Amino acid sequence: MGKVFGFCDGVKIYVHGLRLEGFHKLDYVGPYSFFVFEQARYSVATAMLPDHLVIIDSDGTYRDGTVGFVEKFLLEKNPELGKEFESLADRKEKKDKRQAFIMRLNEKLKGN
Repeated sequence: MGKVFGFCDGVKIYVHGLRLEGFHKLDYVGPYSFFVFEQARYSVATAMLPDHLVIIDSDGTYRDGTVGFVEKFLLEKNPELGKEFESLADRKEKKDKRQAFIMRLNEKLKGN
């Protein structure tokens, strides 16, 4: 048996982390699934890896879901949705709404 990408307990899906060992429960499953990696505890070592959104495409490619990445990604995949995201008031609002926009993108893709 080779490297395990992820597993399912029959209800929840867990995938290998982006940078760290261990598995993380997907918060959303779709063509562009995601989870929010949250530090279990903070220390000098973990301060270098803040909590972050991880997006996984259908090919299994992991992407850091930074505001900048999500903005470019949405513009590429659905320009109308990307422009709506781009027009949000400020970076904090964009950061807070990244997951909702990725879910909307997935729903639009299901409709095609």
